[in-house]
Amino acid sequence: MPPAPPKPATLGEVFAIVTGATSQDPVVLKASTDQLKQILERPGTLDFLQEIAAQKAVPVIVRQQSIIQVKNNLKHWKAKR
Repeated sequence: MPPAPPKPATLGEVFAIVTGATSQDPVVLKASTDQLKQILERPGTLDFLQEIAAQKAVPVIVRQQSIIQVKNNLKHWKAKR
């Protein structure tokens, strides 16, 4: 039996992880970075990152982190195709 496909990401999950990845607290930063690596494997994550980056109400640092993650992971996405 093939393994079950990964559960799709949610906007709330992605937002919380990206917000944590901008933290000045090293413990929060490390945990969020590890979670970000895992959630990037789930379907829908890049879409949510792009959505976060486009929202003007979101703090600039969080929007920038979202944009960086999209940029960095598009290279990997193209390589998987």
